[in-house]
Amino acid sequence: MSILDWLRGRRADGETGTGPVLDADTGEVLQHRPEGARPRRSDPADGAVAGERTIPSVSRERSIHARVNNALAIGTLVLLGGGFLTWYYVSQFAKVEEARSAAQKATEARIAGDSRVPPLGRIDPPRPAASAASAPRDDGLLAAPPLPPPGVQPVGAGMPQGQPAKTPEQLALERKLGQPVLLRGQPGGQ
Repeated sequence: MSILDWLRGRRADGETGTGPVLDADTGEVLQHRPEGARPRRSDPADGAVAGERTIPSVSRERSIHARVNNALAIGTLVLLGGGFLTWYYVSQFAKVEEARSAAQKATEARIAGDSRVPPLGRIDPPRPAASAASAPRDDGLLAAPPLPPPGVQPVGAGMPQGQPAKTPEQLALERKLGQPVLLRGQPGGQ
């Protein structure tokens, strides 16, 4: 007795077990038969006409090959669906965690930027020199700046402040570029 026979419920002597009875020629699932009854064989002498159609294939028992194919197809779809759902929810949780960490970093940066600097403490002013305290100075803060040496003209003296004068070429270019552009219609169409 082979494993396939065992899976189909056949015994070593050719009889089937207490499960459904199969027609040997067509594979049709017949009604349960009582114990000790022989399986029915289709004979042309039983009234069947030669060349007549047999039992529809939907009434036959599915083969082991078909069952294995269906199990593999269902398993593949379950794995693909589970993988997609896992990928989707992992990416959603990662986005939420990324947004949470970005908000926390922004809060920490704002807190670090708004923190107060500790006070520097007391700053003592500089002490004047002993000789300067005894003799008053004439060239204090309100004294005029020294004059430049003779023959050197200070920068910007005698020249108007602002942009330098434009050359005639620059003025002509400005005049050309400042005019509006006029387009002529093409003859024959618009």
